[in-house]
Amino acid sequence: MDFDKDKKECLDKLYLPDKSKKGDVDDAIIDLIDYINKTEDYYTTSSCAGRIVLIAVPKIRKKHEAEWLFVSHDPITIDNIKEIITNPPELKLWFKQESPIFHIACRTIETAQDIVDKAKYIGFKRAGIMCSRKRIIVEMCGTESMETIIAEDKTLLCSEEYIEKLIQEANTKMATSRDKMDAFHRLLAN
Repeated sequence: MDFDKDKKECLDKLYLPDKSKKGDVDDAIIDLIDYINKTEDYYTTSSCAGRIVLIAVPKIRKKHEAEWLFVSHDPITIDNIKEIITNPPELKLWFKQESPIFHIACRTIETAQDIVDKAKYIGFKRAGIMCSRKRIIVEMCGTESMETIIAEDKTLLCSEEYIEKLIQEANTKMATSRDKMDAFHRLLAN
């Protein structure tokens, strides 16, 4: 395992368009991942700031067949998704709010444990170390998430008032996640 060589290769590709649905780094986490990537003992391999998604899924849930109808890494209003809920697809339509997730490569098991300890201290309940022959990775993700079906067979299964409540809750959960990410950044910087 050559940490410095792997880090250089990974960071050389960081701001190129990537294979994610979005295609680049989320604005809400650029400062945090830049800070991590400038340290001697860490670099990020993949990260997401969290998002709100409307996704149409076939009855047999196959990820590659899902149709992403709406994605936002920022708070939303019902106006952002009005067209989709007014004319829902034939497939099952899911409203999802996903928590942030980070994969941080670490130079040693000790530096990995330090990241896990800091993540847990801030409130990232899901933080752990994954080791392979090539890398030591810390995966940390938030627990602020939700998903529910809102339409099927071109029919909305709930009221717009309920969708507005879902949006309020999703925005609140995203704000909580952002507070944790900011606190994590401050803790790393000290």
